[in-house]
Amino acid sequence: CACVCVRMRVRTYACALCVASQVKDFASYEFKPQQLVRDIISMYISLSVDDAFVRAVPTDGRSYSKALLNQARQVLLTLNETDLAGKWFDLSQRIMDVEEQLLADEQADEEVPSEFLDPILDTVMNDPVELPTSGNIVDRVTIMRHLLTDQTDPFNRAELTPDMLVPLPQLQERIKKWKASRSRD
Repeated sequence: CACVCVRMRVRTYACALCVASQVKDFASYEFKPQQLVRDIISMYISLSVDDAFVRAVPTDGRSYSKALLNQARQVLLTLNETDLAGKWFDLSQRIMDVEEQLLADEQADEEVPSEFLDPILDTVMNDPVELPTSGNIVDRVTIMRHLLTDQTDPFNRAELTPDMLVPLPQLQERIKKWKASRSRD
């Protein structure tokens, strides 16, 4: 969840400097776009110690793009934040490497058992959960992203909160075994 929120903020604020010429007095609004960009990038770098975070970034179709990674780096260089820009570049490379691997895995996984696929994104699930109000099974990251903006079951619009999700460890284990068998082939 944290990575989705952070990515959405990066997309929103990475262009803050682009509109700087339109605002005459940032101080009167206590708006500091340069500091905001620095803080968001620093959060990304701090969160990147967790490989799960790095793997999650390129899977967020709503706010991830390679162009945004490059744009954020250019903003940092404009701000003379060369150390931060270097760390951001390294993180960007890791993210793009993960994206390439995910694309390769997708192409190799043409014969995915349908029960392993998230019905919303049509991707192989990592952490399947059951939605108690509809009985549908989705990947936790997918439904958590949905719940950030709408606390309803996407299949029947009934109220749904994160604590209502039912973990499916047996299905998760079967998916892990299937993935492991595919990587050995």
